[in-house]
Amino acid sequence: MTRPVHQLSLWLILLTMAGFVPVLETTAVEPDPSVLHVAFVTSAFKGINKADAVAAFSVWAEQLARNRDISVKAVVTAHADAGALGRAIRAKKADLIAVSGLEFLHIRTAVPIDPLYIGTRQGSPFFRLLLLVRQDAAIDDVHGLAGHEVLLQSQGPMTGPREWLDIIIHKSGLPQGSVRAKDVVKASDSILPVFFGKHVACVATEESFRAMVELNPQVGRTLRVLRKSPPLALAIICIRRDYREFRREAIEEMGALQGTLRGQQILALLRYNEMIPFDEEKLATTRALLKAHLAVCRATQAPEPMEKTHE
Repeated sequence: MTRPVHQLSLWLILLTMAGFVPVLETTAVEPDPSVLHVAFVTSAFKGINKADAVAAFSVWAEQLARNRDISVKAVVTAHADAGALGRAIRAKKADLIAVSGLEFLHIRTAVPIDPLYIGTRQGSPFFRLLLLVRQDAAIDDVHGLAGHEVLLQSQGPMTGPREWLDIIIHKSGLPQGSVRAKDVVKASDSILPVFFGKHVACVATEESFRAMVELNPQVGRTLRVLRKSPPLALAIICIRRDYREFRREAIEEMGALQGTLRGQQILALLRYNEMIPFDEEKLATTRALLKAHLAVCRATQAPEPMEKTHE
């Protein structure tokens, strides 16, 4: 027989007074995870598929949440250049940031970022560029490039190759525009056309050239180095200055990457060995190249690259 409602209420009051509090089953509602905006410029990871870089940072964010016991998910965005990245930083859509050394120097005074780490490859935080020509080409110095097109293993302005070539050409005394340049992303698209005689010269990273020579020693016998750049800084990992929520956890987790197997796998995806603490002195040669290139722009009345970054 069904008890009246008032009788059920009386039993509930008596049980509560006796210390028997009924437990009601509820479904726990997990709070929405906080969003950590991870942003990078594609030039920070030369020769790497953009999807691989996005995947690497996504896995890193999962590791951050698990290891630090925090509720956070990553939104990973790849930007074509530092101008786009700068706008994202100002809009607070970039918290943890990866950018090439040259781009970092160009935007650091325009946006609120703090450098944390420098990536290293084979124990070095630097890369070098090579100006390559065919062995059988009648090109003994930069003047021999006049009237020709040079292929650049590049990912746009302020990534190194174009700026370095501009400096070389200007110092040689060649007229502005006497040497054409064309950006290509892949090392093979810059080196192989010279190897097969379709172009006379290219600019590629020393690492890319060595890898290609290992695959095909004939490349090393066919091409020669006309010029070699100073050492330039690889990727700089930064954090937005006014990002606070998981600042300490993100900084510590990024610095601990090389200490775990999963972290080493993430670095391998990005083609880095480790992240070392940021050191201003390691930017000296990169800073000198930036200064020299800005001087060339002013001397030739060419527009300074990425001026919109500072808007």
